Amino acid sequence: MVHITYIMDGTLQNPNYRGLSPDEGFEVIKNHIKTIKKYNGIFTFLWHNSSFDPVGWQGWKEVYENVMEYISDQNAFVASGREII
Repeated sequence: MVHITYIMDGTLQNPNYRGLSPDEGFEVIKNHIKTIKKYNGIFTFLWHNSSFDPVGWQGWKEVYENVMEYISDQNAFVASGREII
């Protein structure tokens, strides 16, 4: 069985879904990454360009940057969908 986690910016930030703060969102993402690492799974990260807009998305650009740094620190294999195909 392969463990797969999908994380999308809008699900974390949007008040109609999780409605998390950037700090809370980053913690949720880190916890998912830890679980995926434990089970040698696949982590899919969907981050829209709109989430880099400080209007309505204040602090989420930094979440993206922090996640990329965290993933790098974990020595994870990182690839785009195009690279995988």
